[in-house]
Amino acid sequence: MMKTQQGPGSIRYHLKHAKVNFIVYWLKEDAEQESKIILPELYFER
Repeated sequence: MMKTQQGPGSIRYHLKHAKVNFIVYWLKEDAEQESKIILPELYFER
């Protein structure tokens, strides 16, 4: 499924591809289980 993003000036951008840039493990002070947060690198084209 491809979604179209609206940018400045109503120019439409399409997601070309994405890759994992960083994986962060987050542990709250009062939690026993950590959460994995994936930070992607996104590439768009017009």
